[in-house]
Amino acid sequence: MDWPGWQRVVSAAVALGLVFAFSTPVSASPAIPERSFETVSGWTYSEDDADYTDGAQSTTWVTNGTYSYLLSASSAVSISNNTYAQVSQSVDLTNIDTLYFDARLYADTTGKFEARVLVGATTVWGPYNVFTQTEYLHQSVDLSGYTGSQSLIFQVITKATANKIAMEVYYDNITVWESYDDAVQTNVWGTVTNRYDTGSETVYVYGEAFANSQLYHVGFYDPSVAPNIVAITDPTSTSTGALSTQYLLSTDQSATAGTWHAVVYMDPDTPPDTYNASDTKIVEDDDFEVAAGAIPEFPTVMAAIIVAGLCFGAYYWMRKRQLAYVKV
Repeated sequence: MDWPGWQRVVSAAVALGLVFAFSTPVSASPAIPERSFETVSGWTYSEDDADYTDGAQSTTWVTNGTYSYLLSASSAVSISNNTYAQVSQSVDLTNIDTLYFDARLYADTTGKFEARVLVGATTVWGPYNVFTQTEYLHQSVDLSGYTGSQSLIFQVITKATANKIAMEVYYDNITVWESYDDAVQTNVWGTVTNRYDTGSETVYVYGEAFANSQLYHVGFYDPSVAPNIVAITDPTSTSTGALSTQYLLSTDQSATAGTWHAVVYMDPDTPPDTYNASDTKIVEDDDFEVAAGAIPEFPTVMAAIIVAGLCFGAYYWMRKRQLAYVKV
């Protein structure tokens, strides 16, 4: 698709990024491989009570792609106290300051199971009581104190013997790439209801652990229109692998409210016209909610052009009348 200049934001550092792209081997792999559990070959499931149901992909509750990962127990069995079920992966945390993910917790009795996230033996999120189908969306974990390859663990553990209790813990959308309401990445989307609404029309996207000084292409997708790509930006990562870009939601009159995506591709790969969560060329993918108030019926720029045109037309018409009067 040939994008007009006003719909493409080209970083001033593109030339530098291209130099590095050709001189330094880089990888387009995500910082967290298989981060939305579309495949699970890099994850390891383990348990220390055989009565846990084996962990597996699930389509029952999903926040990104087609699958989440489910840790569960059946109401037909008894799970011993202080036992766990978990899924883990070794991840290089050197350039990752913040990790994000989604979770849903449920058990039909309170006080028996807890969900938590660990780096090695250290709990970095939770523990949270598993009860009453609670969703934890866009959870953030501070990993700035960790470097090198570490075991990242998503776990559920018993705090008392769980006798014939149904339990389900889902994890999904593990990422280092997130959208914010402000340019300095303070207010992550999801911490305030209707994050992108009236007065919050600019989506700021920021991520870490990308290739250093590398050119990327970020596609912004509105799945309610066709084709559903509404803009492409071309940021270059910093020398430490941080990547950021932004998009003004009121740029496109055809935009609609709903769940949008900001999807990262490494140059020379570029975002396709249609969003595809299973595209193997995707480096990172963030979803965010857009309310109707963030997309005015007439974008500000368009309104200004229309007003200017009307003013010029009125002036031109009056000027012609004045000249005609002088002639007579």
